[in-house]
Amino acid sequence: MHTFPTELECGFVRADIFHLEYRSAYIGFIEMKSKGIMSP
Repeated sequence: MHTFPTELECGFVRADIFHLEYRSAYIGFIEMKSKGIMSP
């Protein structure tokens, strides 16, 4: 058995990190838009 993560596992980890960052950025965008800071 090897202890190194496989390419597929690395892909899943990167996808999870990207999803978290994207979701937080999207929530921040919605909050700013609802406050009227950003123009539609």
